[in-house]
Amino acid sequence: EAYGDRLTGFRRATLFIRPNLWLVFDQLAAPEPATFSFQLNALHEMKLDNAAQQVEILENGVTLRASHLSPGRLTYRQNNIREHPLRSRYTEAFPEMWTAWCETPEPARNREFLTILEAFREQTAVSGLKRIETKGATGATFVYAGKHYTVLFRRNTATGLLSHDGIETDGRAVCMVRPAPGANPERAFFVDAGTLRAGEHAILPTGVRTGEFAANPAVPVEAPEPLTLTVKDSAGEYVIPLERCRNS
Repeated sequence: EAYGDRLTGFRRATLFIRPNLWLVFDQLAAPEPATFSFQLNALHEMKLDNAAQQVEILENGVTLRASHLSPGRLTYRQNNIREHPLRSRYTEAFPEMWTAWCETPEPARNREFLTILEAFREQTAVSGLKRIETKGATGATFVYAGKHYTVLFRRNTATGLLSHDGIETDGRAVCMVRPAPGANPERAFFVDAGTLRAGEHAILPTGVRTGEFAANPAVPVEAPEPLTLTVKDSAGEYVIPLERCRNS
């Protein structure tokens, strides 16, 4: 409603990976072909990198890096020009913020933005960012703090199971964490799922559906038996026995 009749649809999904990583998936629809922009605001001038499709904000020794994995390349610009000058001393005490526009170059009725936000002090912990596009999902693969992540977000129009790289799910979002590419997952994060498999391993048993969000902890190889996964959501609590499997 905030955009009036300029949009006919807008849905945002956000995944937070502790301690300092966010994935933001936006799906937008307009009644007529239009350009779209992802905007960022900062107190000081930002660093724009068109080649890397990134924006960096530095404040108090902390860098926030926004990396865009969009279909097609975005263009970047910024300024701190106040569109509507204020006639008061407010402008002296609080200068206008800087705004960065990350814009689509060609008009379209529908558009996706997949943005990875990472906050860090000295060195990034993310590498190997790659966009995933499947029949019903958009997502990313990357290495974060030495672990290999695969994230899938269901598109509005998708039906049935989502599948990629051995992952199958009917959920709205899923994140698999592996020690190495192709290895068995150490952790799984998922939203509104009744089916979740990684290769031959069923992470959710038949008949159990999570209504909101659930995550299983990392299970060390030397953990004692039996192994269980406790899922809690608004519908209740489920205890799921886990079968031991070693990473390939």
